[in-house]
Amino acid sequence: MDTDTEHRLYRILRANIPTLVSVAHRPTVTMYHSHVLECTTTAATDTFAVSRSWRFRALTREDREDREL
Repeated sequence: MDTDTEHRLYRILRANIPTLVSVAHRPTVTMYHSHVLECTTTAATDTFAVSRSWRFRALTREDREDREL
């Protein structure tokens, strides 16, 4: 979806849905959310073990400035 359509979609969703949860990889969606759940995956170099950690945090002004296109 292009960024204009994304903007229209999120504007409609925010006007009609009190709590919005979305899954996205595009940095532009940060402007439509107040919080982010981040998953970090770390693979060990000497084994096949994979470690995942989750962090839920409020988005900051810097997050939005860094990610807006």
